Amino acid sequence: MNRAVGRADSMLTPESRGLPVVQATVLAAKAEILTRKGEFDEAAPTARTALTLPAAQPDGIRSFTRSERRVASLAAAGYTNREIALKLYVTPSTVEQHLTRVFRKLSVKRREELPVELCTDLLLR
Repeated sequence: MNRAVGRADSMLTPESRGLPVVQATVLAAKAEILTRKGEFDEAAPTARTALTLPAAQPDGIRSFTRSERRVASLAAAGYTNREIALKLYVTPSTVEQHLTRVFRKLSVKRREELPVELCTDLLLR
C-alpha cells in the first residue's frame, strides 16, 4: 500500500495541480488508501482537501441537465463536437453551448479535463 500512496503522490504533478478534476480524484484515492492502512491522521486532511476542490463540489455533474449529460458523456469518451451533433441529432452549435455550460459547472477549460465517470453513462444505455 505504500507504493499506492507514493504513486498517488507522483500523479500530483505541477501540471495536474491546475486540473481540479484530476487533483480531486487523485487525492480522494490517496485518502481511501490511507484510511485502509489505518493512517487516519493523514487521511482526514487529504480527504478534506479533495472535497474542497471545485471538481468535488455537489453542483458539478449532478446539476447537469439530461442533454448536458449526454453531450458531456460523449465528449469525455473522445467524440468531436460534429460527431456528437450527428449522434444526438442536434446542431454543432447546440453541442458547443452544452459543453460551455458543462465546463463552467465543473470549472474545467478543456474536454480532456472532463471526469472519466461521465463515460460510464455510455455503458448504461
